[in-house]
Amino acid sequence: MKNIFKIISIGFLSLVVNAQPSAAQPKYFFVQAKHSDKCLHQNGAIQRNGGAITQWDCVNQSNVKLEKIPAGDGYFFLRFAHSEKCVHLNGGSGENGTSITQWDCIDRQSVKWKEEPVGDGYYYLRNAQTNKCLHQSGATRRNGGKITQWDCVDLSNIQWKFLPAPLDDRDQNSPQRQVIERNPTHPSDNNDRSFPQRQVINRDTVICTGDKFMDWFYVTRVSDGQKFGNFGEKLSLKVCQQAVRASNSEVVCTGDEFMDWFYITRISDGKKFGNKLSLQTCLQLSSGRE
Repeated sequence: MKNIFKIISIGFLSLVVNAQPSAAQPKYFFVQAKHSDKCLHQNGAIQRNGGAITQWDCVNQSNVKLEKIPAGDGYFFLRFAHSEKCVHLNGGSGENGTSITQWDCIDRQSVKWKEEPVGDGYYYLRNAQTNKCLHQSGATRRNGGKITQWDCVDLSNIQWKFLPAPLDDRDQNSPQRQVIERNPTHPSDNNDRSFPQRQVINRDTVICTGDKFMDWFYVTRVSDGQKFGNFGEKLSLKVCQQAVRASNSEVVCTGDEFMDWFYITRISDGKKFGNKLSLQTCLQLSSGRE
C-alpha cells in the first residue's frame, strides 16, 4: 500500500512540475561577437534600405537590438528594433567580404539566416543564399568595425552569441541605474521636494544623463530629453560634466572620449561643427575662451 501511495505521489509531483509555465523567450537580442564582445549595430540608426551594419558596444539602444523572426526551414530573419528592417547580404553576392546591410524583411534567401552551434553558446550565422557566415572584417576590437560575409572557418570573429536585450531603451527593469547629474550652471528648484535634482528648465539647458554603473553619459537637452551623440558617443561622468560646465546657451561639446575627438554641437538642433577636435580645444571654443 505504501508503494502504491509513493507511485501516486510521484505521478502527481510529475504533473505539477510539468504544469509550470516555461520561461518567456526574450523578444530582442544583442548579437555579440566572440573576439571583441561587441554587438551587431546598424550604423547611425537610419531607416532606409542599405544602411551599413557594424560592430559596436552592446548598449541599450534600438539600433543594437535584433528580433529573431522564423522564416521557415530552420531559417530566421534578424530584424532591427529601430527600423524593422533585416540583416541582409548586400546584392546576394557569393564573394567573401561582401557587405552586410539592412533591408526590407522580404522573402529572399539573402535576408535569411540559420544558426549552427560551435560550442560555448556561440554560433555560426549562415546565410541561406550563399551558405557563408556573418563575419566581423579584420577581427578588430574597435567600434565601427565592418560586418561582411566570409567562409565559415573556425575563427572567433565569425562566431556569435545571442544575449537577451531589454524591450525598452529606458530598461524599465533597472530604473535605479538611470541617473541625472545636476548642471552646475543652473540651480535646482528647491520648491519641488519630491525631486530634489529637478532643473530650472531654460529652453536650451543641458545636463548629463546616463548609467552610473557603466560610467557612460550623454549631454542631454532638458527641454525634450534629446541626447547628443546618442549612438555610441559615450562620455565618462567627469568629461560630460566638463562639457556641461563649459556650455553656453548655444553650444556644447559632444564626441567620443575613447578616440578623443569632439565636436562643437549647437544645442538648438544638434548640428556639429569642427573636425574632430581634442577635448581641450573643444572645451575652450565652446566656452568662448581663446
